[in-house]
Amino acid sequence: MRFKSPIETVKIRASSGGYYPVSQSVYVATIDEYPELIKVGCSMYVEARMKQLSNYYKLTFRLHSFYADVFESDIHKMLAAYQYSGKFSEVRRTGKEIFNCSVEDAINAVKEINYRYKRIK
Repeated sequence: MRFKSPIETVKIRASSGGYYPVSQSVYVATIDEYPELIKVGCSMYVEARMKQLSNYYKLTFRLHSFYADVFESDIHKMLAAYQYSGKFSEVRRTGKEIFNCSVEDAINAVKEINYRYKRIK
């Protein structure tokens, strides 16, 4: 099956054992107003997503890294101990994609998951 996207789509094996088509990039971003927090999310158009988040939250999101072939929920599980449950915006609570860890810790988690998938493929 072929998916049309700006990023080559690959099939990867998730921790649940199933295979999932991936057509989005997982990204790691910081928030200028909350330097201790990291956002790990996914989008087909990462730079546009940074602008969308900045406009919605009225905060400044800065992209640090992104990867095309990683399964986002497994990264969230790996970083679960760092999940931020507070409120950092008047718009709404943070949700599951905000973590209180360093950029390096988040990028290392992405790389670790990526390494695991490449060994499975």
